[in-house]
Order: sequence, then C-alpha cells, then structure tokens
Amino acid sequence: MSNDTKRQTAVITGAASGFGLEASRMIRQSSKQNARTPILAITANVSPNEIEECRQAGMQDHVSKPIRAAELIQKVSTWIDTEI
Repeated sequence: MSNDTKRQTAVITGAASGFGLEASRMIRQSSKQNARTPILAITANVSPNEIEECRQAGMQDHVSKPIRAAELIQKVSTWIDTEI
C-alpha cells in the first residue's frame, strides 16, 4: 500500500484466515489517514483470545457469525461518523 492511500470509511474483514489480521496491520501502517480507519472483524470464534488477537492487529470491534444485519449496521454506525 502506498502512502497516498485515501482514508477508507470502514473496513470489514474476516479474522480466522489470518489474512484479516495481516490486512489490518497493513492498513494501520499504510498511511496516517488509515491509522484510525475503523476495522471490524467477522468471525465465528468469539473467544476472548481471538477477540484480543483482533484488537492487537488493529481492529476495533467484531461481528459474530452468523451475521445479523441489524448487528452489523449498528456496529458499523458506531465506528463511522455518519449514521446508516
């Protein structure tokens, strides 16, 4: 990722594959604009250890599977500046 990357409104990524954790770290390091971009994990495993691993990678929150639309909307709207 280049340093001229525009700030994203929010990022939603999987956590279990490891890709989501690495992507979160990369987003955090990509630019000043993305250092505070809200990142939410989608995960079936909501154990305290996995949630902490997501937070350590730079994610702010998580949504558990199966995904419920109302919960996803509520979580995203919590972390972005605009109401959905």
